[in-house]
Amino acid sequence: MYLHDSAIVYTQTPYILVVMTKSQPESDAFVYEQITTLTNQLNALHQ
Repeated sequence: MYLHDSAIVYTQTPYILVVMTKSQPESDAFVYEQITTLTNQLNALHQ
């Protein structure tokens, strides 16, 4: 299974964040958790 997420991050130097993964069905919850953790950490950096 492929799980993806993307975002345009508007900062002083805007950038595009793209996360693309390939996982086994039994690890989908883990992959979603990792994507959520990454985006939360990036959000915290920009506040």
